[in-house]
Amino acid sequence: MNRAFEKYARLVDAIKSEIGRVVIGQEALIDLMLLTLLSRGHILLEGVPGLAKSLAVEIFAAVIGGDFRRFQFTPDKMPGDITGTTVFDERKRQFGFHRGPVFCNIFLADEINRASPKVQSALLQAMQEKVVDADDFREALPELFIVLATQNPVEQVGTYPLAEAQTDRFMVKFNVAYPQQAEEAELMARKHGDFETRRAGIRRVATPEDMLAMQRVVHEKIRVTRTVMAYMLSLCLATRPPRTCGGNGTEMEIHRYIRLGASPRATESLLALSKARAFCRGRDFVRFDDVTGCAPHVLRHRILLNHAAAADGITPDRIVNDILNRVVAY
Repeated sequence: MNRAFEKYARLVDAIKSEIGRVVIGQEALIDLMLLTLLSRGHILLEGVPGLAKSLAVEIFAAVIGGDFRRFQFTPDKMPGDITGTTVFDERKRQFGFHRGPVFCNIFLADEINRASPKVQSALLQAMQEKVVDADDFREALPELFIVLATQNPVEQVGTYPLAEAQTDRFMVKFNVAYPQQAEEAELMARKHGDFETRRAGIRRVATPEDMLAMQRVVHEKIRVTRTVMAYMLSLCLATRPPRTCGGNGTEMEIHRYIRLGASPRATESLLALSKARAFCRGRDFVRFDDVTGCAPHVLRHRILLNHAAAADGITPDRIVNDILNRVVAY
């Protein structure tokens, strides 16, 4: 197992290094995309325009190999544009299923909040069950499959906020931040110089089979003690006000701001992502710091706040930080 871990550790480092040849100042984003893929999850990237969200996904796909599709969400799109539709075959005199762009390994849902809820919901079944139902046809998606969605939090005109059922399907939500001054200076230097050459010269350093093998190791070989799992559960339970979950748990001051806490899917996601984090750091066991490092990304989009929170300027990240400070690991 140690040799296998060393091999995969070198591969993880090679993937990050190759992406870093083009994408500058987004190491946390690159790391989280990789963790989400190894966890068999999906990721929602939120940030203002120009922060290299789509570029990072495109380069990520090129480096790990596999079939990549980018779909631009706009108000005029229909669900069949994503999943596919039935088409009558004149030669066979019967209907057949024409696959949509979601049938790939890496699906970039660009500006997902610009499409109507009807179109957004077309991804629900694909993300959860990895199959698509259309009329009488049922088609399975590839075993290696991840949705990476981007959205702009600033513009409200012509956008449709994701419903709770949709956001809960994303294992992770990451808030993409501005690069540091030195990183932006480096970006300017590269744009003035050899950026396009670097982009064209990106190498594939892994294969879909490599990623599937690492997924299996994360799922089957990474150990988690009952104490660590109990800590994960305590964090998720702390997001749920007792009044909304049958009176279970202890009332906390922050609960007056929470309309709805994290679902049981959050505990599953926190477990999977923490295992992937331990794996990428060369360990076959999960530590408490793996859990605290993953919790904000797993919980922030699953905590629904009320009007009191908006009035007092309370954000989901602040709620999560308060919970991490209050809930003890032992």
